[in-house]
Parts: sequence; structure tokens; C-alpha cells
Amino acid sequence: MVKYARLNKDKNDKSAMAFAKKYRLDLIEIPPEFQDEGLEDITIKKDKRTRRPVIRMRTSRDISKYDAWRNYDRQIVKGGGKHPCVRKLQLIPADLIKAFGMPSPTETGFEGTGEYHFEDNNLDCFNISDYRKTDFYYGIERPEGDAYYESKKNLAKPPHKREKRWPTVEQFWTSTEPQEFRLSCQDQADFRKFRVWIRKILAEVADKGNDYKPYG
Repeated sequence: MVKYARLNKDKNDKSAMAFAKKYRLDLIEIPPEFQDEGLEDITIKKDKRTRRPVIRMRTSRDISKYDAWRNYDRQIVKGGGKHPCVRKLQLIPADLIKAFGMPSPTETGFEGTGEYHFEDNNLDCFNISDYRKTDFYYGIERPEGDAYYESKKNLAKPPHKREKRWPTVEQFWTSTEPQEFRLSCQDQADFRKFRVWIRKILAEVADKGNDYKPYG
């Protein structure tokens, strides 16, 4: 086996590579009576796991056979804005409206301003919504303006405690800058492929500029 490993460890032979990794071949001496022995009669026990096909269903990003669409009759029931989400996505609100139309009314009260419901070809449901991103939750801008937000007292606070301006609902949904959205789905839904799919759709919409047709 030492002779076999020395001859085949550089040929991507997994049995030889595993043996060479386990033992120091440079420190093993082959007895003289075995140096002239051939390798024809050696039976190598292959690891069956190396020949086992790997089907990556949960981590695959291939969407050639995947599709989804906006859904109005099936949706995820959420108890509030803190409903668990599987991912937080950076999406452009204006492109969402270009691709799928105006968002549906939110089910999260003052914590959100709109959401989209989707269904894919596996009949799994998805939900995209904003969460505490506008003055609809934080309240309108203070009348003092810059005198308050840029005051020494406010800037002396830690960044996460400073008072800051929040966009209005209209400013948020017409924004052309990426904003954070929460993605929720059913337990067994393939959210990885859905994430690739929606980014692909929004990229196509962005490339078309103003000459576009709503998707779906």
C-alpha cells in the first residue's frame, strides 16, 4: 500500500491521498523482499462515499426550473412586525413597484407601510415587507429641524440612540437607493432560490429604465 500511495497520491486517487495523509510515506521503508512486487494483485477498497452522487437541493442557486409570481389569494399569516424572517434583503423600493406594482396594505400596524406576497412553483408562500423604516412609525420630523438633529446634545449620544430624520412613506417607496426588507416564508420553502430569483427580476427591471412592463 505504501508503494501504491507513493505512485498515485499525485493523481487524485482518493485512497492513495487518504493513506498519504494518515502516514508519513517518507519515513516508511519498504523491505527488500517486497520492493520488486508488482501492484497488479493489490485490491484497493474504495470509499463508497466518494462515489455517491451529491444532490444539493437546499443550497442550489440554479433557477433554470424555478419561477415565482405575486400572489393575492394565499399569504403568510403574521402576528406583527417581529414575525420571524429568514433573511434581510437590500432591495430598491422603486424597482419593486416597477416590477410588481404598488405594495399591499401591511398587516404589521404602524411598524410597516407595505408588503408583497409571492408564491413559487413549489406552491410555497413568501412575504417581503419593510419594518420601521419611515416616519409612519417614528413620527414626523421635529419642527426645529437641523437645530435639533445636529445639536451637540444629540450628536453626543451613541449613534444608535441619536434622533434622526426618517423618510416619509412616499419618499421611502420612491427611493432608488437599496433599503432593508424582511423576507419571511413557510418552513420548508426554498428561500435561497427565491432570493436569487427576485434579485434577477429587479436587475432586469432596472436595466430597462422607464421602458418596462409590470412583471406577472
